[in-house]
Amino acid sequence: MHRLTQSAFGEYTWLNPPSGALRESEESIRKDLERSGGALALMDGRAVGCLRFDRQDGDLHVYRVAVDPASQARGIGTALMAWIHNYAHGEGYQAVRLGVRRQLPRNQRFYERLGYEVIAEHRHPGFADVTWVEMRRPV
Repeated sequence: MHRLTQSAFGEYTWLNPPSGALRESEESIRKDLERSGGALALMDGRAVGCLRFDRQDGDLHVYRVAVDPASQARGIGTALMAWIHNYAHGEGYQAVRLGVRRQLPRNQRFYERLGYEVIAEHRHPGFADVTWVEMRRPV
C-alpha cells in the first residue's frame, strides 16, 4: 500500500497545501490499517490499487484511494469504490463519504459519476478559499 500510495500521489507534488500522503511511512500506513481498514486491488497477482477507510459521523469515510499510474483508466478505481460500497452496506453504514481537493476537478468528476454529491466545502488551515470538498453517497 505504501508503494502504491506514493506512486499514485507522486503526481500531486504541486498541490497547495501539499498532500499528507507523500509524508506517510510504511509504519504509519500499517497503523491506519490496524486501527480501521483498507482494501487492495490485484490484477494478475500484482497490487494495482488500494484504499483506506475509517468510521466518521456514522458513515464510512474513504481516503487515500490510489491506483498505480501505469494501471489507471482500466476500471480499478471504480472496482475499489464498488467494493467499499458493498462493504459499507454489509456493515450497516448509511453512506460512504470522502474528500476531494478542489485542485483535482477530474477526481471530483470521477466520484460524481459514481453518485457522490458535494455536501460541504472546507479550507485547510491558513487558506481563505475553499481547498477541498466533502462528498457523500448513500449505500
